[in-house]
Amino acid sequence: MQKISDTIERKFTDIIELSDWEIDTPTGWHDCTHLNQTIEYEVYEIVFESGNSIRVADTHIFIDEFGSEVFAQDSLNIYLQTKVGKDKVIQIIKTNTFENMYDVTVDSEDHIFYSNNIVSHNTTEIGR
Repeated sequence: MQKISDTIERKFTDIIELSDWEIDTPTGWHDCTHLNQTIEYEVYEIVFESGNSIRVADTHIFIDEFGSEVFAQDSLNIYLQTKVGKDKVIQIIKTNTFENMYDVTVDSEDHIFYSNNIVSHNTTEIGR
């Protein structure tokens, strides 16, 4: 089965090579090799049952309770993996604002990391 991260194309406006940077992941700390500034995306606020929230692009990729990828825009009423277990998305707010987003390239086999304590999938290829 093809994962959604294999089908999405990110458009980057700037790519910064990193050295000596690490990011927290479900399997420990891993190196970050690049910081990638994207084109402007609409900002969505994802609100969780726990009270936690995160502001992301509509096509930001989370990992659900079963290990499958899910777009932020499609995550309503889905339990997502977090640093402290699963947490249910109870509200998705389209903010009607557009901003450049930032994506990290994590040097790990599964390409996942914690963003605001929520398991997210990162870019696996660098491209403009």
